[in-house]
Amino acid sequence: MEMNSNRAIVSVPFLCLLIAILYPTDVAAIWCFQCNSQYDESCATLEPYQTNSTYHRLCREEENTGRQFFCRKVKQTIFDREDLVRVVRSCGYVTDPKNRSCYQYNSGGHKSVSCQCFTDSCNSASINHWSLLLYSATAVLVMRKPMLGVFRLS
Repeated sequence: MEMNSNRAIVSVPFLCLLIAILYPTDVAAIWCFQCNSQYDESCATLEPYQTNSTYHRLCREEENTGRQFFCRKVKQTIFDREDLVRVVRSCGYVTDPKNRSCYQYNSGGHKSVSCQCFTDSCNSASINHWSLLLYSATAVLVMRKPMLGVFRLS
């Protein structure tokens, strides 16, 4: 009986620590890809694993006004230049007023798709990542089975 209560004492703080680590309340800095395909065509095809790229940089505080940074990717298609496509990756701190992760707008001779995201390196060519919530749920489910005996009332 004493062994089970010791496991509960160890497990509860561990879960609290895990939750605190996975759900930060304040983000001081974020790493984003920062480039423009007009100046370097490889900017259009950066992948998430390319964190050693010169374009993978920490968002600079002097560009901010106290708001949370996020990463932005804008893909522009310019129709009157044979459908020329430009990709601009950057840091941002003014989010879309409608809280959309992506939105599109057309302005005469061009179309732009702008996406914003809030995790390191999320503005790569393929935004394909698992959420922290899913990771946490998986961790809880994995840990649940060994802990069933710990929290059982008997």
